Amino acid sequence: MSYAIDIAMVLLIFFFILTAVINISNYRIAKRSHYIEIFVDRKIPIKAESRDAGASDDSCMIYHYPVEGRDSTSGYASIFYIGKEKYENAEVGEKIRITPC
Repeated sequence: MSYAIDIAMVLLIFFFILTAVINISNYRIAKRSHYIEIFVDRKIPIKAESRDAGASDDSCMIYHYPVEGRDSTSGYASIFYIGKEKYENAEVGEKIRITPC
């Protein structure tokens, strides 16, 4: 009877460790491939806002580069904000990849 409990405890610990290892590896795989691809429907004019309400020069300006597009997998339409270089190179109908910062 004692051996059965020992074997059950060893199996329980083994499955616990195995589950932890699988979860960690799945997290790394998901983190590595985290991006979305969108089809550009329309380029929206660049938006600028001032970080400092009293500043009059461009050094305190924040620029946003929006495009209207659809997610390539779900078809969800939204406004996406991309980087300056991608905005300048984006063409209507083109598929672009967006990754987190």
